[in-house]
Amino acid sequence: MSSDNRFVPIGRSGEWGLSSWSVDTGTIVEQMKLFLIARNQPATVDEIYSYISERRPVRKSSVEAYLTFQEDFAKVDRTKWGLAEWSEAKNAQNWNPEQVGQFVEELFRKNKARKLKYQIIKQALMEAAGVKNRQAQGLLGVNPVIKTERDETGELYAIFQPKYKEILNNSEGVRFNRKKKTLRVLVSETVKETLESSPGGQIALSELISLLVEKFKRRDKTFYHYIADLEYVQKFTIPDTRVVMCRLKQQDSPLPFPQVEEIQTIELRQKVGRALTFLNEADVDISLFLLSKEFEATLEGYLVTGQTKSQFLDLPASRLNLDGMINYIKSKNIITDQAVLHFLRQKEMIGRMVQCPI
Repeated sequence: MSSDNRFVPIGRSGEWGLSSWSVDTGTIVEQMKLFLIARNQPATVDEIYSYISERRPVRKSSVEAYLTFQEDFAKVDRTKWGLAEWSEAKNAQNWNPEQVGQFVEELFRKNKARKLKYQIIKQALMEAAGVKNRQAQGLLGVNPVIKTERDETGELYAIFQPKYKEILNNSEGVRFNRKKKTLRVLVSETVKETLESSPGGQIALSELISLLVEKFKRRDKTFYHYIADLEYVQKFTIPDTRVVMCRLKQQDSPLPFPQVEEIQTIELRQKVGRALTFLNEADVDISLFLLSKEFEATLEGYLVTGQTKSQFLDLPASRLNLDGMINYIKSKNIITDQAVLHFLRQKEMIGRMVQCPI
């Protein structure tokens, strides 16, 4: 249907209609904006949901989520929403640090407690101040009225600080400084430290995620998003596997291959090591060319030596090409991993086709 202009998708609902129907193909967010523009005044969640649901399959929770997290919308009072560009949204009450402090202090007093779940305080501030989730978190994050800590389960709690007014009155402007680093910043620092201390500056993505989950007690989905946003982290997949690795982008040193040290022949070990120094984005063709030469020469030497020791008596007397040698060791079950053999064959062909300047 996507290639036939007789049909049109209805937003992102997964439903289709006929072009001749003149249906509205906008997304839910676009429909919400059109409703507010046509209404020309703020509306409640129920009013917006009622309008959209008559035209498009949608859940009320989705409408609430769009209103909360889309920057196009803003809460103008306790119950109504409008477009962020509207004057009433821009002029909605902005609480200063003193007002936030007084509100939080009163909340602790009403609950007769000095320690409350952070989510309770944030939600109460969102409703009272008519602000979004991140705005409430920002107002609390720079206010000395509370300090936060996590229990053994990872639940975040807020602890009331009786002397917060003295700090707010401090002429050094402490109120505008973040009391502690955000989770995103802490994750960034941990990832960088981990990569720098890992062999070759790289680590499996799954291992890195497990480390972050263990340290910060959050769901793994959170860290996948954070790592994807880190500009200094490069992800790559090990050939012929599903293993995803992470490494520092600015890393100039060659990738680590500890297997090289296990090569018994000194000359071959040096040649392979030299070839690996070219294994980077700019010179990968040179690296493949050099490695292919050493692989073919080593394989041929192995087979010829075996023949002289009466091991491979059916090996053709004439010099074999690489494809013939790979087929031979495959038939003899010398190397049984078919994926490895296929990979070596392909990389050899690629290396031979490259016009290497060496």
